[in-house]
Parts: sequence; structure tokens; C-alpha cells
Amino acid sequence: MHIVVVGVNHASSAHEIRERLTFAPGELDVALAELKAAAREGFILSTCQRVEVYGVVGHAMSGADMLLRFLADRSQLDLSMVRSACYVHVGPLAVRHALRVASGLDSVVLGEDQIQGQFKRAIDAARNAATIGAAMDRLGSAAIACGKRVRTFTGIGHHSVSLELLAVRAAAERLAGLRSKRALVLGAGESASLVVRHLRSAGAQITVMSRTLTHARALATSVDAEARRLAELPEALVDVEVVFACASAPEPVLTPATIERRLSRTGERRMLCVDLGMPRGIDCALESIGGVTVVRLDQLAAMAEAHWSARRQHIPAAESIVNGESDRFLEWWNARGVSAVIATLNAHADAVAEHELARAMPRLRSLTPQQREVVTKLAHRIVRKLMHRPMNALKHNPEADNMARVLECLFGASGSVDRLQQQLPSPADARVEQSVS
Repeated sequence: MHIVVVGVNHASSAHEIRERLTFAPGELDVALAELKAAAREGFILSTCQRVEVYGVVGHAMSGADMLLRFLADRSQLDLSMVRSACYVHVGPLAVRHALRVASGLDSVVLGEDQIQGQFKRAIDAARNAATIGAAMDRLGSAAIACGKRVRTFTGIGHHSVSLELLAVRAAAERLAGLRSKRALVLGAGESASLVVRHLRSAGAQITVMSRTLTHARALATSVDAEARRLAELPEALVDVEVVFACASAPEPVLTPATIERRLSRTGERRMLCVDLGMPRGIDCALESIGGVTVVRLDQLAAMAEAHWSARRQHIPAAESIVNGESDRFLEWWNARGVSAVIATLNAHADAVAEHELARAMPRLRSLTPQQREVVTKLAHRIVRKLMHRPMNALKHNPEADNMARVLECLFGASGSVDRLQQQLPSPADARVEQSVS
């Protein structure tokens, strides 16, 4: 079995590709159910800057291709386009990639901590959908634990910034500050919550809008803001100066049609729109309307580069922790496979002993029950002693995984215990053989 990850992030592909590949929260359950056909177990990590599918597959390359086909089918993109846009990591590289992602080392903003919660939610969703087994569960736990260690023992997360904070800063720069400015936040999820918090610190007047008024009120109440239904968007746009689109929706929320009422009342009065949605929450057509300025995720990513320099010195220490935690996981992964081979070989040895005892006992009818027990124990001790040295080597040799495959082949002992016993002649066959001899 092999661990494989395929995916795209801010550095590997254009925004348009990531937008097509992304999974909206409401789509994740269905997508995970479909993932069962492509991998024995797995989970999906989908954020505003990355889409990744992790899986346990029987063959590395064909398994990776199945995951790429899964992404292509879900997004209705051509498979060749998906292949060219995605990166593929297999085995130890896939494990290390997962731990780097959860540690914020592969993020737009180096060391950002939002990815921890996103990674945990991806694992929880897979558990609920029953697409995760021992391997992916262990990998998810190892990645989250590694992320915590990196943030605890290095300075990579000190004075951390998020895309949401950068979005608010970008708005403040363009509007000469946000104090008393009227800001509209579309959405009531995690991203919207962060934006609202930073807007409150900047002194803005905030309105939160969501499809569900209860959700909007829950967020708005926490910062003493106004809450409105998303259906009231055209009316709400008349008075605002900046809009933050944080809602997750298959189609843009802010379109030329929604700002028509604003334009009819105010003409070309300036309005700033900041898009944090994936897929995009703001229609591209707005960029051609006079007085409307749109700030996209890619522009915020460029701003994040300035924050790398302050934390770059902590990267070696963080990478060292990632390498150590990767090695620890791989030791478990390799031992897990070796343990199964050890159990199979021991079962094979016991089956051989039982078979030979079944052949011999009819010729030893004169033995007492106590003597039969001695002979039985002797047979099992002999095969166990013969197996002791190879078993000990499997437990401690660094090439144990390869040795396990060789021993399986040499002993003809691959497969379940039931199948191993079926490979040996039955005691009845042994009795026929004895009568003939």
C-alpha cells in the first residue's frame, strides 16, 4: 500500500484552476463518498489557496492517476489539464508534504495557523464519511501534532498574519484608513469572522450578511455589528465603502446586477471590493465598472511575501521538526506492514507444525495423552526456533520492509491464515498417504 497526495496550491497553478477544483463545504460529503472508488481510504483538504486529495492506494502511479481522474471528474475539467496543474507526492514525500502543510510551511503566509483548523476539519469530515482508516487517521494526527510542535518550538508563527488581516490592511491602505468607514462582510464562516475581528480593531462600521440571518446575527453580535440577510444585498450596497466577500458559493455573490441600485443612486461613487472567496465571490465583470476596485486573493498573496523575510530564519528549525516527525510516522508505517508479515509467517509455521502432527499422530497411537502433548509442544518449539532469527531480523533491520517481501516469497506465506491452511494437505489426505506407505 502507498500513501499518495495530489493537489494544487497558490504556487503550482493559476487561480482559475484552483477555483474549478475547489470543494464547497456542502459538496464535501458527496465528494468523499465518491473518493471511496478511487482510494482505500483518504481525505480532502480544500481551502482558499489549495485543494489536495490524500489517499492510500495499492499502486503508487496508477493510484495517483485514479485520484487525478477523481479531481477531473468532480471539476469537469480535462484530465490532461488536471495532470499538468497538479503536483503528485508518493510515500515519504507525501507524508512530509502533509506535515509541512499543517505546519504552515507551504502556506501563502508563512507560519499562518488557520491551516491547523482546516486540516483538522478535513480529517473530521473523512471520519464522519467513513473514508478514513488507520493510516490516514494516523497521518492526520501526526500532521496536526507536528504543526503544534513547529509553532511551539520555533518562531515561525510569531506575530502571525492571515490573508484576512492582509485583506483588511489592503482596504485600509486604499481608503486612507477604515475608522468610521462602512464595511460590508458577506458570509458568516471562519474567514468572515477573522475579517470582522480585524475591521472592529480598525474602527470600521460593520454589517454582516449571510443567507441565514441567525448565522449573521451570531457573528455580528460578537462585535456589536449589524446583521442582515444576503437577499438584501442590493439595498445594503448603496451606503457601503468596502465589501469583503467571504461567502462560499458556487457562483459569485457580488455581480453587476447586485450593484445596479447603488450606481443608480450614487453614480460612480468609489467602492472597494475584496474577494476572499474560493470559488470567487465577486464577478470579474465588476472590474470594468468605473469607481469599483477589486482586490483578489492573488494580490493578497503578493503582499504576504513581505512577511516571509521576518520569519525565514526560523524555517530550518521548523523543517528539522517536520523531518523528525516524518521519520517517526514512517517507522510506524513500515512496522505496520512488517508486523503483518511476522504474524503471517508465524501462522504459516504453526500451520506446518499442525499438518505434520496430523500426519504423525496416527502412527503414534500407543502414546499417552501426556506424551502426545509433549510431541505437540516439541513440533511447535522446533518451527518457532527456526523462525526466531528471521523474525528478529524483520523487527530490527532497517531494510525490514524489503526483507518482509522476500521472506513472504521464500516461504510461500503471503495471504490470510485460512488460505495458508488451505495450501497444506488436510489431515484426511495425510492419513490416506500413510495407509498407502
